[in-house]
This record gives sequence, C-alpha cells and structure tokens, in this order.
Amino acid sequence: MAEEPVSEVINNDQNVLQKHVEFFDRNNDGVIYPRETFQGFRAIGCGILLSSFAAVFINVGLSGKTRPGKRYPNLLFPIHIANIKMAKHGSDSGVYDAHGRYVITCSWQKINRSNLSSSLSTLDFDSFII
Repeated sequence: MAEEPVSEVINNDQNVLQKHVEFFDRNNDGVIYPRETFQGFRAIGCGILLSSFAAVFINVGLSGKTRPGKRYPNLLFPIHIANIKMAKHGSDSGVYDAHGRYVITCSWQKINRSNLSSSLSTLDFDSFII
C-alpha cells in the first residue's frame, strides 16, 4: 500500500504552533487535557515525575489563555488547540519561519551582534544578564 505524501496528511489550515501541540492531543478532539499532556510526555520518553509535573504546569498555565471570554476557569484545565496562539508568550524570539523551520542565519547574526563579547568567540557572563 502506498503512503500518502506528508503535505496531504498535515492540515494546511493550522498554524505551526497548532501543528506542534497537536502531538499532545491523543484523541484528536482539538482539546488537550492534563492526562493527554502526561501521555505525550511519556511517549517521548520522559519519566513519570517529569511528565506529571509538566502536565499540571503546562495545562494550568495555558488553559485560561486558550479559553477567551470564559468567566470562570475550567477545573479540568483544557487547552484548546484552535486558540493556542493566544497563549504565545511575549518574549518569542521569532527565529522560526512560518513553516516552523529554524532560520539559523538570521538568528545567529542577531545573537552575535548583540551578545558576543569583544573577543567575538565567546559569550561573557554579562551577556546573559538582562
């Protein structure tokens, strides 16, 4: 049986962030619950303790942001994939293009210009302090 090309399998209506978090939506219903986050972390080889912490931390932190207009929090802490862009943090570096590929040339030039010390081969301690 012939395999379908990747471009036909991926939903082209989704943005890159939605495609990324879709991995954690284990039942493909568009909503990620802490149990699914836990299962996703276990699937990539994380331990029980890290997977448990990540499930609670991620879902509690992102649930409210992906449920705009809701007056009261949902104690099941669902993350709605369709609204995941609302949970994007303000310090996003912009080093990925619209297709989710790392733009290495541009980002490394920015880092080199703004953070390298006078020797141009190392980062000094002050470069990491904001």
